[in-house]
This record gives sequence, C-alpha cells and structure tokens, in this order.
Amino acid sequence: MPDHDASAASARRLNPLPFPSDIALRFDLLIILIVCVSSQFYAHFWESLHPEQRDALAACASSVVNEVFNAAQEASQQTIFAPRVATCMALLRPQSTWKIAGIVVTLTLGGLLYWFFPPWKLRTQRLVPVARDDPPAFSMHSKASVTGRT
Repeated sequence: MPDHDASAASARRLNPLPFPSDIALRFDLLIILIVCVSSQFYAHFWESLHPEQRDALAACASSVVNEVFNAAQEASQQTIFAPRVATCMALLRPQSTWKIAGIVVTLTLGGLLYWFFPPWKLRTQRLVPVARDDPPAFSMHSKASVTGRT
C-alpha cells in the first residue's frame, strides 16, 4: 500500500509555470500589450493636442541633461539639479494624468465588452446555451433543428 502512494505522488507533478495554461499566459500578455499600446496612443494624442507643452518639456529635459554633462566635466562645480528636475517633472504631470485616465477608460470599455458581449450575443441571435447533460456530439446545427430554428 505505501508503494502505491509513493507512485501516485510521483505521478502528480506540479506545474513549474505560474500560469495554469498557455491560454492564461497569452491572455495576460494581451492585457499587458493593450495597456502599453493604449498608454502610447494616449501619449501621442495628448502631444498632438498640446504641442507647446511638448516642446517646453523637450527643452527642459535637454537643458537638464546638458547641465548634468557640463557639471560632470567640471569637477569643481557643485550644482543641485533637483529643482530643475522637479520643474521638468511638473511638466509631465498633465500628460501622465491623461495617459492613466486613458488606460482606465480602455480597460473599463474592454471589461464591459467582455462582461456584456456573451449575453447580448445569446439574446440577439436567440442562441440556446449548451447544457451539461447534452451529448458531446450535439452540434449547434442539430440543436437548432431540435428547437425549430434554422
């Protein structure tokens, strides 16, 4: 009897991957892709509506980087860059807020579509859900003929 328990324990192996199946991994990667693409989309959309702020941010970042490299060449110069970086970061706040709001809207619309599309499809096409006790070879065509729908 103990030999049977040892063989059963060795036959059951844990899944080494954190995802239960390839579909779950692909779904998670799809969500990550949607978040990244929508972030870039809303960033470009914001920049097209606010070109003057985009140019101001580019000038601010360029001047800060220039000051950092100049200070690195001159070891005697002790410059504090935190106020300049804070000024540049303040220019990024509206764009970051726009991107976060856009991502939330995109994920909300995707969630609503995911939640409400199946019942809508069932209702508009008058489909009948497949029951657990239906035979496995019971196709939708034969189910439509049984229910009187063509």
